[in-house]
Amino acid sequence: MLFITRAKGILNNNLIKQSFFYFVINLFNTALPFILLPLISRSLSLNGFGDYSLYKVFVAFSIPMVGLALSSAVIRRFYSLKKEVFKEYIFTAIFVVITFTIVWVLIIKLFNNVLNVVLHINNVNIILFGIFSGSVTALYNIPLSVYRVKNNLYRYAVINGVVILLYLFIIIVAFINKKLSLNIIIYGYIFSYIGGWVMGLFFLIKDKLIKAKLIVSHIGDMLKYSIPLALYSMVALVYSLNDRLIINSYLTKSDLAIYAGTSQVAFVLSKVGQSIQLAWTPFVFDQYKKFGIEAKKVKKYTVIIISFLIFLALLFAFMYPFIYKFFLPEKYSYGLKFYYFFIIASLFQSVYWLYNPTILYLEKNKYLLYTSIISAIISLLMNFYFVQKGLFFVAMVYAFAWFIQLFFLLIFTHHVKTIKVN
Repeated sequence: MLFITRAKGILNNNLIKQSFFYFVINLFNTALPFILLPLISRSLSLNGFGDYSLYKVFVAFSIPMVGLALSSAVIRRFYSLKKEVFKEYIFTAIFVVITFTIVWVLIIKLFNNVLNVVLHINNVNIILFGIFSGSVTALYNIPLSVYRVKNNLYRYAVINGVVILLYLFIIIVAFINKKLSLNIIIYGYIFSYIGGWVMGLFFLIKDKLIKAKLIVSHIGDMLKYSIPLALYSMVALVYSLNDRLIINSYLTKSDLAIYAGTSQVAFVLSKVGQSIQLAWTPFVFDQYKKFGIEAKKVKKYTVIIISFLIFLALLFAFMYPFIYKFFLPEKYSYGLKFYYFFIIASLFQSVYWLYNPTILYLEKNKYLLYTSIISAIISLLMNFYFVQKGLFFVAMVYAFAWFIQLFFLLIFTHHVKTIKVN
């Protein structure tokens, strides 16, 4: 009876409910690449899939470059600004993203020849597509963040649903008609996220959560809070994605395709961690606001979630060889020699997301940047040394880089909490 009572108590907990909801929503987001992966991997050649992997790298870099992690600033300021001021803050955030998009497009147009030589890219349009894709993703994240902190699960689900359904429809129709190409994949991504952003904007206007008033002081506040986070994100991407750029430069597009395809299947664990993190960050902020930096529930659930993630990692490592064959054709089979490094990295990454809200809440974002710089330097040096030895060693470096990232985050988190308490 005691066990049943405790189980009911856990299931009735708001954090568990919200985490489960975000898990379900992100399950669809996670399932989307997995559903489409067999279609994309069979429609594109290995070289084509290599270009597709490069495009995804540029999208990842573009999100912090044009979005400046403003969605994180929106989440933080929700807890400190008055309602009317927060409405202006949201409008200003959208203005900043659009402005930075224009600036980066002009810069890339100006230095396109240099980028071609340095990055070994034949077509600079892949970078421009990455910028546009990153821009619409950053815009989409703003209303999504608003409804996340307001715990409006319905609005959050609808905004996500628009993106998922549009992209799924475009890719499947193109595949059925045997017209699925890299351009269709890119255009489909951009169009889908524009649809999600428009829906989010519609909800913000309807719910009277946005006010069309540009406040210059808000821009200063956003840049002060977000630039360290944006720099952190870009440096973090250097250590998490430099492997793909180095493989593209020193090995072949086929190697890049095998490496990227293997990692995409393995990253399902990180998506589970990401789903938990979506509910976890507002929960941690709320607990710290009510009970201080030593809130007991935060410590308790951290241990429970880490135990759960370790169990999932072991289970997925066992199941991966069977799952792999369904999503990727035989030409990707070399990835079975090193897939477990990506699972280990996903576990470190998921645990990392449990601890970084403490840094964000205390507004010590520079420490996130420090951890990324350390990991990026180690990752770059090791990848340049090991890349000629093959994909197995590059994957090993990837897992080690995430271990270093988590290790230093734990040190810095302990440091800032000690300062706050004392």
